Amino acid sequence: LMVGAAFGATLVLFVTANTLTTAANAIVLQYSAPLYILIFAPKLLGEANRPRDFALMAVLATGVLLLFLGQQPAVDTAPDPAVGNRFGLAAGVTWALTLMGLRWLSLQPGVTNASGTAVVAGNAIACLVCLPMAFPLNEPTLVDWGVVVYLGVVQTSLAYVCLLRGLDHLRTIEATLLLLIEPVTAGIWAWLVHGEVPGSAALLGSGLIFAAVVFEAVQGSDDQVMSLGERTE
Repeated sequence: LMVGAAFGATLVLFVTANTLTTAANAIVLQYSAPLYILIFAPKLLGEANRPRDFALMAVLATGVLLLFLGQQPAVDTAPDPAVGNRFGLAAGVTWALTLMGLRWLSLQPGVTNASGTAVVAGNAIACLVCLPMAFPLNEPTLVDWGVVVYLGVVQTSLAYVCLLRGLDHLRTIEATLLLLIEPVTAGIWAWLVHGEVPGSAALLGSGLIFAAVVFEAVQGSDDQVMSLGERTE
């Protein structure tokens, strides 16, 4: 329930941020989570940080700062970027708690399906919190229902099946950094679909984050190859 509450808070905070600031900013600020994981994971999970993790976090922090401080004018799809950015930053804190909680559940001996239960609980909590704001319902069309079904089955359920499988084999910081590919590409989709043109600071910040992700993915692959070689010897 505690992990589910953190996940539910992440969902509500992110959706709120996404209604106020650009899609790119909302999701990138949510993925400031590695900064908090770097601080708390050694204490809460016993996962030691490597020297390169701090260098990666410095690059990541710079990218997030550029996104947060970059001045963006209000547009129809982002009416209050300043307030939305604050909600996005709060979502980053709760997302870090969610990932550390899911990782902790996956490490518990003799416990099965706890991570999946936490994800379901989080969605249920978010639903209960937001349900009063959903009424009265407008006249839903078939397209509306199709979008809702897609978001529930593909964007949420299938995505979290993949995430939970990944957390069984990766450190929390590695999983979080790989997930940062999402916010970088989200900015591109928001530009193509909604015409949300990122400012120069946002572009630079996204570029720094993407560079950190690529570096971590390459180094992580090398580490696994070396580890496999050592076990073989």
